[in-house]
Amino acid sequence: MTLNSLKTAVFAIGAAALVAACGGGGGSGGVSTGGVYYTHDQLAQEFVDRAYGDAGLDLSLAKSTTLQYDYIVVYDYDYNTYDAYYIGTWAPGQNVGAYVNSHSSLNYYDLDYLGANQYQDWYTGLTFEEGSPSSKDLAKVAAFKQEIRIQNSAKKIAANFGLSDERSHEVAKLAVQLADAPKASMTTADYDNFSKELLGSSITQFNVAMKKSAEGDASALNSLLDKAAQVNGVGPEHMNKIVSGLFSQQK
Repeated sequence: MTLNSLKTAVFAIGAAALVAACGGGGGSGGVSTGGVYYTHDQLAQEFVDRAYGDAGLDLSLAKSTTLQYDYIVVYDYDYNTYDAYYIGTWAPGQNVGAYVNSHSSLNYYDLDYLGANQYQDWYTGLTFEEGSPSSKDLAKVAAFKQEIRIQNSAKKIAANFGLSDERSHEVAKLAVQLADAPKASMTTADYDNFSKELLGSSITQFNVAMKKSAEGDASALNSLLDKAAQVNGVGPEHMNKIVSGLFSQQK
């Protein structure tokens, strides 16, 4: 096994979740689904149109573009309220009801109408109005979208590898950081640092241990796997299956 393949294997726990975490995201730039391109306004209308059939939500679109990136404002006829829904990771064909339930913590309900087509969440003070975002708004957007990626990654990691919610979130943060890091400038020391955070030991240590294991002495590798199990809050046998499976995929 080469050092590069070992690097890939070490971070496969996080990388397995990044496909879902990096996908989606309508925003003002739109989204392409099945070869059909939707602008953000079209995506917003599609979401509202599908809401009743998918989830029994009787909605009309009040505002498709707001300062709050990837949010729309709708009027709910059943509750007579204005609500703000996050649609940044929704794509046509995805069940609206299931999507709303899984993103319920990101939505805002029973907004106050301020006039001039402006709506405000009474609890947080967040206002949904049209306009051009400032640099401060864009910074908030970037942080918000990164947290969405992390949350999506954490769910995938927990489901695929059986890690706790807390550890899955920590691993997801590492995975997103690694995905965003400029690969051309990444050194072995950088990868070692990520590996220590993820598995408790460096790639260099794993590389040496695996060479010894190939020669018949698995004690060093077993020791590293025990440490990785402790770091990730799972049993040694569970961790052995995870890492062994990941490494075997890289051969």
